[in-house]
Amino acid sequence: MRVRPLLLLLLLALAAGLPGLARALPPPDIEGYRFYAFLNINAVVEEPLSNLVRRELPEHPELWPRIEHYVRAEFPQAFAAGGRGLLRRNAAIRLPLYRLPSQQATAAPPPPPPPEPEEAVVGALTDADDAVQRQNSRGRRSDIQAINDIHRGDTLSTGTRTAATLRLLDGTLILLRPDSSVQIKDFRFAQNDGNAGALQLALLKGSMRTVSGMIAKDPRSRYQMETPGGSVSVRGTDYALRWCPQPGDCLLEGAAVDTGLYAGVLEGGIDLANAQGASPANAGEVVRVAEPGAAAQPAPEMAALVFTPEELLQLPRAAKPCQRGPRDTVVFEDCRAR
Repeated sequence: MRVRPLLLLLLLALAAGLPGLARALPPPDIEGYRFYAFLNINAVVEEPLSNLVRRELPEHPELWPRIEHYVRAEFPQAFAAGGRGLLRRNAAIRLPLYRLPSQQATAAPPPPPPPEPEEAVVGALTDADDAVQRQNSRGRRSDIQAINDIHRGDTLSTGTRTAATLRLLDGTLILLRPDSSVQIKDFRFAQNDGNAGALQLALLKGSMRTVSGMIAKDPRSRYQMETPGGSVSVRGTDYALRWCPQPGDCLLEGAAVDTGLYAGVLEGGIDLANAQGASPANAGEVVRVAEPGAAAQPAPEMAALVFTPEELLQLPRAAKPCQRGPRDTVVFEDCRAR
């Protein structure tokens, strides 16, 4: 009869789907620490292993390299093709947990962590055609490559032939176009004590597309995209922006377009707010803010200015640009049903 509880525990462990149960490697021995449990994790989004380890185990940064090495050796199938430490979406892994010998399971809760450092890691540069210039919150400049970390306060800038992909810890995806700059002004997850999270970005130059992550979808949190034409708030959104400050800065089919801020929405909706109030734009719509303080106006003919050819194919049918005239001439106009 004494065997049954052990058998039941084994069946429960199998039902829970513990990864690597049949061939588990022992956790690494780390001098000065005592292993006590495993933390089972399914990666919510594709992200660097280093980001996940830092988020889940913030109390022991000195252990991060050893734990990352263990995960890579124990779960090679959890990583995306091509290496570089990117976990696959929904990949199952487990992290070994450690405590100092003096720490007991019944010990009093630890004191609150110190204030977050000024330059906390908020994500990573996951892909880039070439080096991306990073300027930190103290003004120091450096070139970074995929898959380097990015920090709160960083301004990321691309060259004239460089496109870059940034992924923040909450899953927010930023596709930074060539010759563009974006600043990550603030990034904070919502806390269990009720404090709201925040994500504050600023488009300083050029063009970008943003796919919202967990922070923008949390009603407790504050999301804001600052632009020269006003601020943007979102409603679970996939949208793109293009800033054209001077005549001739932006071309469409070889012709210069009017100056201003252009915004287009692939999914969800946005609100452009400035001194004129808030102007909504929904999926499939493209709008223009002619100058700071002006209200947004429909500009469906500018869809190809805001989106890449591949992204244009994702626009809702009612707002896609139509092709009229000779085959070698493309004229963009509003094709929505009237």
